[in-house]
Amino acid sequence: MKIKQSHWHHFFGGIGLLLLIIQVLSGSVLTLFYLPDLKEAYGSVQ
Repeated sequence: MKIKQSHWHHFFGGIGLLLLIIQVLSGSVLTLFYLPDLKEAYGSVQ
């Protein structure tokens, strides 16, 4: 399927997907290092 003309609005879906992937990956990495203990939580994200 070819688009007759491309416009910058057509990139919103790809940009949204890219941002979602980045958010999921960074959240996954954060779960490896975050400690949910009240005393150690602040130090684990520093």
